[in-house]
Amino acid sequence: MARRLNPVSDQISLLNTAFARG
Repeated sequence: MARRLNPVSDQISLLNTAFARG
């Protein structure tokens, strides 16, 4: 989880985590 890109990456990461968590 690298927070070096724009906030878009952070949102995508959050979405991915939420999806993986179900």
